[in-house]
Amino acid sequence: MRWLLLVLVAGCTSANPHFHKGDLGTTEGPGFDAAMSTTSSSDGAVKLSTDAAVDPPVDAAVPPPCTDGDRTCSTVASELCTDGTYAVDRYCPLTSACSEGYCQAPPNATPCSTIDGTATETLCATSMGMGTGNVSCQPFVGNGMVVWDCAPAIGSGGAGKSCNSGYDCRSGICADHACFRACASSTECPQGTQCQDLSFDVEGVTVDTTGCVPQT
Repeated sequence: MRWLLLVLVAGCTSANPHFHKGDLGTTEGPGFDAAMSTTSSSDGAVKLSTDAAVDPPVDAAVPPPCTDGDRTCSTVASELCTDGTYAVDRYCPLTSACSEGYCQAPPNATPCSTIDGTATETLCATSMGMGTGNVSCQPFVGNGMVVWDCAPAIGSGGAGKSCNSGYDCRSGICADHACFRACASSTECPQGTQCQDLSFDVEGVTVDTTGCVPQT
């Protein structure tokens, strides 16, 4: 009897030539690498272990809401996409609207440029019945070109006043940290400022004009 039991135990623990690890329900396929081994405990029981290595999930990058240079509109401003995020580029005048990423001139706005194209605040003196204190000469972009129209003032800063953004200025334009005011000659400029050539960006378009700047 003792020899019979030894034969039976040896038969149970020896390698099975017909064994396939797939018979145990292991998973084969991309991303799964299974290594199977057998161990024997002190009581003669056989244990199976499977070490599985699964590829980590792919962290798909979330696409930005916009591409740099794209334009859009909010309720009060035109916006420009920078570093994948929209931010205010220009505040639109009261009674105006934004369309396709650009502030539009108010309905029935009066032009404020001379025949030769020079913009000047003096042409807005009686424009729209608001007087010079409430209206300023402002540039508006259309089809890649700039036109000048009288529109309600944006901020309160006059010619040459220090500014951080167009929202600080009557014209809505802050150029080199100074509020812009269109002029044709220095006689139109407030005391302490003079009319000279200026160049600045308006909604992605370079504007070359003349404006009142602090005297140096």
